[in-house]
Amino acid sequence: MDTKWKIDPDDIHKGLIVISIIFTLSAFFIPIIVIYIMQDVLYFSRDHWFLEAPISAYIIFIVGMLIVPIMSILYFITSFILKKNHISINVGWLFLIASLTFIPMSSLGVMNYYYLDEEGLHYNHLLATEETTYLWKDIAEIIPYVDEEDQYFSRLGIITEDGREVELSATFELLQYRSQVFQLVENHGGEITERTELEN
Repeated sequence: MDTKWKIDPDDIHKGLIVISIIFTLSAFFIPIIVIYIMQDVLYFSRDHWFLEAPISAYIIFIVGMLIVPIMSILYFITSFILKKNHISINVGWLFLIASLTFIPMSSLGVMNYYYLDEEGLHYNHLLATEETTYLWKDIAEIIPYVDEEDQYFSRLGIITEDGREVELSATFELLQYRSQVFQLVENHGGEITERTELEN
């Protein structure tokens, strides 16, 4: 039998180890780079005041990348158990398919974003199929949250007239436009609540 193109299982295992290490180490900085670049390419518009990715975008992307090393570990454990019990079953393709779920999970991270413009807040929530728009004229109340100890602005709670709620983390970009947002909401009859302290 011609073994020229036969792949040595040891080579596969070594490759899995290398790939797992690469995915594990890069999971904590690749999402920042990829999300920033892809969202800028796909969603940038001069009409936006700024475009931001919420923390959930990075979390789902990181989890997606960590699926690869997790599936590799499970593959090694399963293969060891099967070999020990003299069971000849090729389960590699199952773990390969499971590992490929990192692609849609990473895509979900890229598609999770929000931006502000003259009309209002536009938020593409995680797992959502389309943007949700919170018009300035429809916002009934804004609640600025601050940390109890240092009194730093932490996040912004937004409540619409129909009861919808959304929170935005206090990023540098949001802080730059905070006064402008407050003014627009007040101009449309909305209320800016006194700063609310967050308990640690």
